[in-house]
Amino acid sequence: LDAAYEVTFFNGKIASVVSKRDTYTGGAHGNQDFVTMLLDLEGGRRINPEGLFVDFSAGSEAFEAIQAYVRDSISFERASRLGLPEIPPEDLDWILEGTATPEQLLRFTLMDYDEAEKVSDILMYFPPYQVGSYAEGSYMLDVPALVFADYLAPEFRPLFDDGQ
Repeated sequence: LDAAYEVTFFNGKIASVVSKRDTYTGGAHGNQDFVTMLLDLEGGRRINPEGLFVDFSAGSEAFEAIQAYVRDSISFERASRLGLPEIPPEDLDWILEGTATPEQLLRFTLMDYDEAEKVSDILMYFPPYQVGSYAEGSYMLDVPALVFADYLAPEFRPLFDDGQ
């Protein structure tokens, strides 16, 4: 196991961390996984990622907005990686199955690209086999706060830059 940690967001109250983990167990190739954490530094507790939203259950507006954005973006990125103008319908199963449930979309970190101490995006992590073959590698996808700002829980809204 080889693990590296990165703090992707820190404002003195909240920290967002990703652990990138590479493992090799003797098979044909190693594998990669990501573990993400949102930390409430003042309360000394871990924040459940779904708690950022009013509702992130299957069928909720937040889930459906993020799911649609992720599916479109991964389809575009996957086609680009494979040198295709678009993903053939029969190859969409990887993406559809790998983004079907709320739990599959909760591996993310908070990002502050403009360094204004407000979250501008969430960066979602998809290890090999979740939305594509091992040969395609991992996918990391930015989801702008504009996509989900309307669905944030009231206590987390001030943390995000909704672009308005």
